[in-house]
Amino acid sequence: MTPPPDESQRDSTIIEKRLDKCEALLGDIAKNVKPPSYWDRFLFGAITGFGTVVGATIVVTIAVSLLSPLAKVSLIQPAMDRIIDALNHRQMGAGPGERSEPFRPASPQGSSANHP
Repeated sequence: MTPPPDESQRDSTIIEKRLDKCEALLGDIAKNVKPPSYWDRFLFGAITGFGTVVGATIVVTIAVSLLSPLAKVSLIQPAMDRIIDALNHRQMGAGPGERSEPFRPASPQGSSANHP
């Protein structure tokens, strides 16, 4: 059943009136909103950057912690060593050509693998 033409016309005029009201309200809101100042933009950028650095550090730390026990499995040890080394170099900020001391899990006897 299709509604009679009068009802559909009435519905469309009601919708049009409501849309006009919404547009008028949005126009009033846009007139009263001031753009953010340079200081606000600076603070937003600084906080966003700080949060990104902290979040990335946490993710890398968790990844190294979870992957380091897998470095003891002889079948996948070479691949895990490369992954752990890459994560450590990224975490320590070693740039191209720079070497930083990579993380090595402690040997089962308790001596560190980093010390000869």
